[in-house]
Amino acid sequence: MLSNQGFQITPSATAIAEAQAILIGAYGINVNLEPSSPNGQLVQNIAIAITQRESDQAETISSLDPNIAAGLQLDAICANLDIERIKAINSTATCIFTGLTGVTITAGSQVANSNSDIFLVDSNLTIGLSGSVTGTVTAQTAGIITVTANTITTIITAINGWDTVNNPTTGNVGTTEQSDAQLRNTRISQLAFASSGSIPSLVAGASALNPISSYVASNNTNAQIVEDGLTINPHSVMIILDGGGSDLQIATMIFNRLSGGGGMSGNKSFTIPVPNSPGTFTATWQIAVQKALGLNITLRLGAVYPPNLTTVIANIINTNFDFNRIGRYIDSTEFTFLLMNNGIIPIVSLTFNVGTLLNLIDYTMPISDSVGGSILDTDVAINYA
Repeated sequence: MLSNQGFQITPSATAIAEAQAILIGAYGINVNLEPSSPNGQLVQNIAIAITQRESDQAETISSLDPNIAAGLQLDAICANLDIERIKAINSTATCIFTGLTGVTITAGSQVANSNSDIFLVDSNLTIGLSGSVTGTVTAQTAGIITVTANTITTIITAINGWDTVNNPTTGNVGTTEQSDAQLRNTRISQLAFASSGSIPSLVAGASALNPISSYVASNNTNAQIVEDGLTINPHSVMIILDGGGSDLQIATMIFNRLSGGGGMSGNKSFTIPVPNSPGTFTATWQIAVQKALGLNITLRLGAVYPPNLTTVIANIINTNFDFNRIGRYIDSTEFTFLLMNNGIIPIVSLTFNVGTLLNLIDYTMPISDSVGGSILDTDVAINYA
């Protein structure tokens, strides 16, 4: 049933009662409706049909709500704002092919890495006088496929005169398709970006500056408040940034998006001229303190892992981890998932460090701090057990 409370599916008991009423109306009060009887089975089937029909109707109605819609329907809603779902990207690598001079390796020829992931040769390659030729390959399947150096060594497409293949360097790891939740957030940010005078507008404006990390806190009370050690003045906002454009760009964004008369708090100020006016506007925001992010990983003794492991792990995290964490949650399983999806298997245990806080399983970043935008090889500690 559709009401101002939304669509509510008929409970199973009600559907059964409605089905029984249909048969009683057709055959009379004495009709046998015992569940084990043929008519009883018919009642069950009619009730199932009622609830299934209403479930389909509810799904159709829900698909019109951009906060619930999924898949193709969400794509169609976002298309009205010229927003497209970010497609998955295939992993790529540069390989050296060896064999007899003059042999042509045709585009689409297949090779594989040590995990049996298939890669396709991007273009026709002819082996030169040196007995080798360099070319690129692309993973047959889009998404996160690890491309560790010296792992693409298997030739699948047999070509006379083609002897070996190898990728001497680590390749570019692909990405997964933007999820429904991520696409909904993109839509919300796009709507907020076109507005002004609201917290979502400031959040969208800060994000558009492409900072490493950003956060917007607010205080709508008549007194100062302290959050994570930062003092926020009455009736003001605190825009917290790690990176994100020049002082002029940040101040201009705040001028364009802050409500008239709105207050600001922070440790950084910059003054700009007011357009078409002799006056000036002083913007204030907070510069986040970067805290080093580190990983402590225990791997299985005797298992086979890629060479240069700390470099490989740092590259995986830097490519795939969302470093936008001011005021946000971090869970060790995020790192475990990324590493295992990129071929670092098995992992016995994993904890992380934030600044001087060591061996964390989960942690909510204070609004005063960020974890920067990358980790170094030296931030990865590996043990075996």
